[in-house]
Amino acid sequence: MMFRAYIVYVIVYLLIGGNQCMNSANKQSATKQQATRQNSQGSLVRQNSQSNSQKQEQSKPVQQNAQASLPKPDPNAGQQNIPASSSKKESKADIFARKALDTMKEVDARFQIGSCITKAREKAGSLGYINGASHFAISWISMYSRYCPINLALLEDKDVNNFPFCLNKELRCMYHTGRNSQIQAVFQGAANIIDMSIRFEGTKQYKMVYRGMTFNPYAGQTAFVEEGFFSASISKDIALGFAKGKILMIVERMYGLYIADYAEDRFSRQKEVLGLKNSYFEVTDRITDSAEIDKLFPNLKHYLKKPTEVIYVYQKSNANVDGVLNIQHQQSLQYCEP
Repeated sequence: MMFRAYIVYVIVYLLIGGNQCMNSANKQSATKQQATRQNSQGSLVRQNSQSNSQKQEQSKPVQQNAQASLPKPDPNAGQQNIPASSSKKESKADIFARKALDTMKEVDARFQIGSCITKAREKAGSLGYINGASHFAISWISMYSRYCPINLALLEDKDVNNFPFCLNKELRCMYHTGRNSQIQAVFQGAANIIDMSIRFEGTKQYKMVYRGMTFNPYAGQTAFVEEGFFSASISKDIALGFAKGKILMIVERMYGLYIADYAEDRFSRQKEVLGLKNSYFEVTDRITDSAEIDKLFPNLKHYLKKPTEVIYVYQKSNANVDGVLNIQHQQSLQYCEP
């Protein structure tokens, strides 16, 4: 009995121990397999990571090479073979300002009136126009309406040396082939800028303005063209002062710019309206009868003289300018002789 029981115990022990060993082996095998799988997965992750890293590293040079192969932007692209003046389109005002300044330099180089130009520009600045088109327009108009003496040695005519007077004479005598063409060219350039300046500032219609004269350059004509610049005063008394008892021109219609604010201070009292060059006028009436003239000035101030001739004129456009100019040129030959 005892022996049989012992045999059963041994068998049971072996069975239990074998199962535990198998379970332990199975657990160890499973652990190894899990570790292997984890190592395998980790290896795959590392491989994938390394592969992606390598791909990224390999792609970097390609991208860098691709960027290096792209041309750098050229700041001058699109501007080749284009003149400098057209790289930035100038406005009409900018073009005028540039021409006005260039012409100032030409006039000064020829006639040495730099101080006059400086004062004219200072006048424009005092009105708030420091630079730009309006600055130069007002400066040129101010040059015309101030005393700008020119060295007589630089002029062809020796009887007058004030810039605006010399300018108008050259314009009236531009047809005369015996005059100095270089001097004429400089004055013509200045006249063109003054004309542009008046247009830039703007003209308007004036009725009943007055011009006093000591002689009539258009005597005997029923129409005339002022080849220079025509001016008149809005004040009858001021015009009578310039007439000095001789000729008063009453302009019934005129187109021009009021320039008193731009003139030299001592001339601002003249209250001038400045017209464009080559303005055409027709004579509508002429009075020389003393009794008729007395009726026109019943309350004449004591310091003014009654004129001996009163001429009424009217500005018109689209007229037979050429025919009128032919007559004027024949009459002014002596006046225009150098």
